[in-house]
Amino acid sequence: MQIQLTPQIESIVKELLATGDYHDQDEVIAEAILLLEDERKLRALRASLAEAEGEIARGDYVLWTPELRAELGREARQMVNEGRKPHPDVCP
Repeated sequence: MQIQLTPQIESIVKELLATGDYHDQDEVIAEAILLLEDERKLRALRASLAEAEGEIARGDYVLWTPELRAELGREARQMVNEGRKPHPDVCP
């Protein structure tokens, strides 16, 4: 795959290479892509946290206790025994 860089981006890549922290432009681009992916995951996590905070503010939650954990485990095992697939978050 070939990528055409704008003069501005090419200048930044050259500056980064001059620091000696990167061996070649492919390494710079690879790190940039990985950082973009991390940023995408971080946005998704923040959205999930905001949703959870909203649920908590509305009182739409269940207190996690050892008893609840055991009950969910029993329900998941029963579903497996019946040939049903439980949600991956509760699989024993």
